[in-house]
Amino acid sequence: SAEKRPLCNASNASNAGHQHDVANVQKVERRLATEKQRNKNLERRVTELQTQLDGANLDSGNEADLKLKVSKLADRARTEREIRGRAEKEVAKNKEQVEALTEYIETLMMQLKQHASTKSTALKDLASASREIDLLK
Repeated sequence: SAEKRPLCNASNASNAGHQHDVANVQKVERRLATEKQRNKNLERRVTELQTQLDGANLDSGNEADLKLKVSKLADRARTEREIRGRAEKEVAKNKEQVEALTEYIETLMMQLKQHASTKSTALKDLASASREIDLLK
């Protein structure tokens, strides 16, 4: 009975940690999807601006302004790609943690099954011995 409590508490703590990690993974995956969409939008906008710049016959002042805007958009797209890379690394790390927790929980479940089986066998043996004692009286 005393041995069961830490095992159950460890299992509950593992489940809470597992749920927390799953929530973190889901949060990072949502963030990654948002960042990917932003990156696509920025890349599309950069392409549009570059097309406008190529097709336009502008004076040097307007052309310089457009080049500056395109450069800023390209910098923003680069930043988004870096953020996406970091988010993908975080997702991979969280997935590894979830896998490790899953394995740990499975190990605890096997130990619990073995403990229950051993206890059941011991109770049967005790009942059998008790009956034999009663018969010998």
